[in-house]
Amino acid sequence: MAEIAASRNNLPATLASRAHELLHVFAANSPATDLVVLGRFRLGLMDGNHVNVDFTARFIVTSSSPGSDTKVKFVQVWTDPTKMKAAQKRAEEALAGKSLE
Repeated sequence: MAEIAASRNNLPATLASRAHELLHVFAANSPATDLVVLGRFRLGLMDGNHVNVDFTARFIVTSSSPGSDTKVKFVQVWTDPTKMKAAQKRAEEALAGKSLE
């Protein structure tokens, strides 16, 4: 867990953009307040490269009636940080090389 938190602390320095794509959403109960999401996020890095990372997430949301806002009460996300960390390291090295020029 500490390793993931540490990688997130350094990510903004190399991060240019981030976009999430939801591939599938499954409701675990009939009011659809307990959701499992399969998705992908695309990170744009400051060195011009991009990396796509798959994720699975669980959302527990407040029950909403038509016209009212739905609020997220709980989020839990699972992903393999290997691709993200490797891309981050390459971006850091590329940016460090540019600063030496």
